[in-house]
Amino acid sequence: MLETVNLLYCEDNAISAIYVLTVRYHREDDKWLGECLELGTATFADTVEEVRQELNEAIALQVNDMDQLGFAREYLADHGVQALPITESLLTSKGYVTVGATA
Repeated sequence: MLETVNLLYCEDNAISAIYVLTVRYHREDDKWLGECLELGTATFADTVEEVRQELNEAIALQVNDMDQLGFAREYLADHGVQALPITESLLTSKGYVTVGATA
């Protein structure tokens, strides 16, 4: 099953950009596998709810690490993930991860 996750990128105590990532979940034997298609981040868990949570945490860790090294935005752009205009519908939708300086 495919879903999207909104990546809220923060700078100076405010959301400065929103990126939309594609995630895929599927069962492998008795586990659920979740992966972010753009970042290559993956994890597994016993339930789809657990794998969603763990994948969101893994995405946040990966992007925050890249942000601390100073190349998160460049990496996202290189992987075809463009910043979207900040809209109320993106901010209030389910499935988001907050990263950046104030995350």
